[in-house]
Amino acid sequence: MDYLFANGYRTITLNDLYLFLTGQKELPQKTVVLTFDDGYMSNYTYAYPIMQQYHFLAVQFPLTNCISKTTCWVPRMTWDQMEKAGDVFEFHSHSHDLHYYIGEKQAMLAVVPEKVLDDLLLSRELLDCFAFSYPFGAYNEEIIEMLRETGYRMAFTIRPGYVYPGDDPFQLKRLGIYPETTVEDFAWLLQNYK
Repeated sequence: MDYLFANGYRTITLNDLYLFLTGQKELPQKTVVLTFDDGYMSNYTYAYPIMQQYHFLAVQFPLTNCISKTTCWVPRMTWDQMEKAGDVFEFHSHSHDLHYYIGEKQAMLAVVPEKVLDDLLLSRELLDCFAFSYPFGAYNEEIIEMLRETGYRMAFTIRPGYVYPGDDPFQLKRLGIYPETTVEDFAWLLQNYK
């Protein structure tokens, strides 16, 4: 976050991104959308105060079945924390309860379509959201059609890359930043990734 702030980057909402994708809004070159998957409690404990300090905005994609739980691998943000963090974070879906594998297949691709539709609807209603982050990056054309049917307007993959006007709003690329990513690597990704 220090690097982004010091180098003049600005953050935007997903609505701003949608308007950019559909040609309804121009954005400065140094614009980023910060996304966090899974809704971990650490996002509230560590990221939230830093984001507030820099007046940055970000997006979280929680699993709605795990909100307020400590039994979903690691502690998750509570509904109360999500409300308090609303000045920084907007919350969109990462599914309600389809973030796992069945054998070699990601659950969204393995269960019956009716279960996926129900899951997408429930998560969207609980969060009152319009965007989705594919669990483990897994999706196909049928999942995209279900997202459209259930009222979502955009979805994020784990494919690396930038986003441009005219890109398919249901196959948006992202740049993954991990604990081992150095500041130098981060700077290179922001300036040079193709």
